[in-house]
Amino acid sequence: MMPDDQRPPKSVYPTEDEIAQRAYEMLQERTTAPCMVNYWKLAEAELLERAAARAVRPVPAPQRRRKN
Repeated sequence: MMPDDQRPPKSVYPTEDEIAQRAYEMLQERTTAPCMVNYWKLAEAELLERAAARAVRPVPAPQRRRKN
């Protein structure tokens, strides 16, 4: 288990509302899942993958101001 100070903030992870919205969008698009539970799982996996990408994205170094 990861120490709390190394975990990404909770705001990185998708909320249940975001997962529900994406599952609904997938249902409307009629993607491959045969039932709503599968849409939920697909939506959750997709959003968690996006969250993981955001969590491991390197933070840009602050730019130094040049003296004129």
